[in-house]
Formats: sequence, structure tokens, C-alpha cells
Amino acid sequence: MTADKSTPRDPMQEPAPRDPPAHTEPGAGRSFRSELKREEEVIDPITFAGSLPQDRGIAPRIRIGHSKWFNLLWLLPIGFVILIVAVAVAKGIRGLPPVESFLKTYPGASKLPVGAPVGFPAWLGWQHFLNMFFLIFIIRSGAQILTDHPRLYWTRHSTPGRDWFRVQKP
Repeated sequence: MTADKSTPRDPMQEPAPRDPPAHTEPGAGRSFRSELKREEEVIDPITFAGSLPQDRGIAPRIRIGHSKWFNLLWLLPIGFVILIVAVAVAKGIRGLPPVESFLKTYPGASKLPVGAPVGFPAWLGWQHFLNMFFLIFIIRSGAQILTDHPRLYWTRHSTPGRDWFRVQKP
């Protein structure tokens, strides 16, 4: 019988191997596919974590004053607007006569002596790469600490209602 290449084969229906190799233990070559059940492969999101309720985090918030909270996601559009304003101010300042004369006197380009090495040494590049690589682990551990205890306090006493930064609902 030839297998049709257009229909996919079901791995659950594959037969177990007939004879295990001589150097293995008896019964080691039989397939466990016959013991698998399709119902056990489905993950139920309600009971997946056992008795822990599913709780999603919120955007980080910081306390301003006694009872006001500021969502830190607002810093993205505020920072973008500040960046646009800073670029516009810099372009306006560049057109002033004292700034133009300063840029003509000091153009910002320097001439290297003949035979001077250009660029950074290889060891410096590798060192910066390793520093950034290890910083990723430091940042990751800080994020894990914030997800395990999603509130920050000013004192040692973690009394409810005294947190100043949180990544979870009150």
C-alpha cells in the first residue's frame, strides 16, 4: 500500500515498532502513543495554574500627592511632544547670527594625523557587547522582582496604602 502525499499522517495512528534492538531493556522499544489520549493534551486556562487566580498586571503607576496616581504610559506621548518642541527650538536657535558664526568657527570636524587609527579597537567592541549582554540579565531580574512584589515603598514597613509605585491593581 502506498501512502498518499497529499493527506497528512496522524502520529497517533502509527504502529509501534515490532522488535526492539538487542542491547535495550525488554519493553523499552514499545511506543507510548497508544497510551496518549487527545483529551489530556488540551490546556484549560481556568485550571492551568492550580488554585491561583489569573490576574493581569496594569501599566505602571506612580503616586503623586496623597491619593492621586499617574499612569506612566502618559510619558510616551508627553515625551514625543517635548522632543518635537526641542527640535523646533533647536532649528530656530540655529538661524540666529551668533550661533551661525560659532558653527562657522567651530564646525565640529577634526582632522586626524596621517596614519592615526580610525574606529575603536576590537577588544573595546567586545567589552561593550558583553556589558550590554549582562545588563539584560540585571534588567530581567528587576522586572521579575516587580512582578513578584508589584509595589514599591519608601520605608521598610510595607503597609497597605503607603506604596508609591505599583504595577498591579490596588
